[in-house]
Amino acid sequence: MKTRTLAIVLAAVVGVALIVLLVFDPFSAKASPFALKPDDARVVAQGGTIYRAQCAACHGAALEGQPDWRQRNAEGMMPAPPHDASGHTWHHPDQVLFDITKFG
Repeated sequence: MKTRTLAIVLAAVVGVALIVLLVFDPFSAKASPFALKPDDARVVAQGGTIYRAQCAACHGAALEGQPDWRQRNAEGMMPAPPHDASGHTWHHPDQVLFDITKFG
């Protein structure tokens, strides 16, 4: 069970990392292929596809997160938080989110 949980968490982290890399430029303030492009329908659609494939299993199809996401589960891990306005992701700086996604 612990291996399965670890695999799910790893898949979620990889998915979020891909979204971060597609949407944000974590390396510089200069324009890059990773710059925020909310008006580019192709980039937004690609992000949605990646999210559904890699992140939604834990963070929810509607961004709702897992139940009791503020408390550690039986394995001692924090459940996946929501990525909607009820979660806490929005108040972290981009670099913190990138580091969480990349390093756990």
